Amino acid sequence: MSLVPIPRWSTAQMREYADRTVQDALAVGLTSIHDAATSLAEFELFQQMDEENKLPASFGTPSYTLT
Repeated sequence: MSLVPIPRWSTAQMREYADRTVQDALAVGLTSIHDAATSLAEFELFQQMDEENKLPASFGTPSYTLT
């Protein structure tokens, strides 16, 4: 629980941040990014970006089982 409420990011904000993060990583030669704190919403965003061929880096994230 946080003392200061943090508003959730919109899908557009997450997408913009993810696009920038991937470009910044590639610009310095990183081709793989690992994040153990990935939320389900972020995981789904990465899946969508991968399906659109907009994810030129490899992402290591927790596995989610969707039922």
